[in-house]
Amino acid sequence: MVRQAIEYYLDDFEDVAAAIQALQDPADPVLEWDSVRRDLLGQD
Repeated sequence: MVRQAIEYYLDDFEDVAAAIQALQDPADPVLEWDSVRRDLLGQD
């Protein structure tokens, strides 16, 4: 049970670390919410 808890923690930690790295990437574009919403909903 302890082993499984540690595995879950490490999986979550890796996901969080990857998300933080992606957020800090200056090459990753920042999208405006209104533009994304229009594109997703097919509205002009």
